[in-house]
Amino acid sequence: METLTGRSVFCAGFIYSYTLRVVGNGIKAQSANPEVKVKGADPVINQIIDKLKHINQVHRKETTAHKALASKS
Repeated sequence: METLTGRSVFCAGFIYSYTLRVVGNGIKAQSANPEVKVKGADPVINQIIDKLKHINQVHRKETTAHKALASKS
């Protein structure tokens, strides 16, 4: 059980003092966590994100064109 201040940690019946910095949630916050090694962005993941953004952009254009044709009918 960790206190809200992050200073005392209950573990196996003992209370220990947590001396390392307590950080928030999320990958950006974890870059300040001394217990976690955060690497730079993965190029494969960035490539997948770019492809998904492109697919969404094409889909939006097709949907808009389809709605425009449907409204003219």
